[in-house]
Amino acid sequence: MNVKRIIIIFLLFPFLSSCLTKESVEIGDIQELQIDAVERNTVYMRISLPIENPNKYKISIEEIHLDFSLDDDHLGTLSSNKKIEIPAQSKELHQFEMELELKNAFLGALSLVQQFSKKNAEVNIEGWVNAKALLVRKKIPVSKSQSYDWSDIEN
Repeated sequence: MNVKRIIIIFLLFPFLSSCLTKESVEIGDIQELQIDAVERNTVYMRISLPIENPNKYKISIEEIHLDFSLDDDHLGTLSSNKKIEIPAQSKELHQFEMELELKNAFLGALSLVQQFSKKNAEVNIEGWVNAKALLVRKKIPVSKSQSYDWSDIEN
């Protein structure tokens, strides 16, 4: 590549990047929670969330790491390394395959059983999500609390 092209790219880059407005991505409440399996101290589940991406570019969620609590009982860490694509200018329901690593297998399982015997519980998640849009990667903090009706659970 010659020097003229490099200079032109550097001069045009601020103008091109200013055309890419960044609007907030909206994440709705849990629509579905499905437990697939329980093995030792790990619960494998799928969580469906509505996500609205008003931007003109897709966003890739590359990694998720969240502390998971039910009614103020910290159960463990939710994580996923499965890549999810959020299309540009979309409002869709997305399913995340997650693993809940229980901090204590016996107490965590006991707490889950107690929570399922209730009609509903307060679900709290806090942590971060690694996302990528265009050429930019970013670690995004997440903090969300929601009352969830266990009668809607599928297993």
